[in-house]
Amino acid sequence: MAMEGKFEMQSSEHFEEFVKELGLNVDMTNVDLSKTSTMQISKDGETYHMKSETAGISHEVRFKLGEEFEDDMNGHKFKNVVTLDGEHKMVQKKTSADGGKTVNVVREFSDAGCTVRSTYNNVTWTRVYKRV
Repeated sequence: MAMEGKFEMQSSEHFEEFVKELGLNVDMTNVDLSKTSTMQISKDGETYHMKSETAGISHEVRFKLGEEFEDDMNGHKFKNVVTLDGEHKMVQKKTSADGGKTVNVVREFSDAGCTVRSTYNNVTWTRVYKRV
């Protein structure tokens, strides 16, 4: 089963708690909880491209497995490294530029879709996507 594809969010749990724990803008909570979110993953050679869209707001990253890249999370800079754990699991470690915060993101893929778990300080935000 491929990790590549287009996915549409079916459910989201604990987003508000996750955002508050991270100290990010809580106004984003209303956007994420009230709108459909999509995620698209493609691969060109060794480079992955992930694009997510929620309420018309797009976010894109390109990366190679095991190589650090920078990303922005609602105005906060993070250094990221993505690895694979077996054939169906993508693990991303996001560390704030100042080194003070680390978020672990695990994407588990199946024929039906993808479950994404983002964890910070024992608070886990879970999203379930169906493959479209």
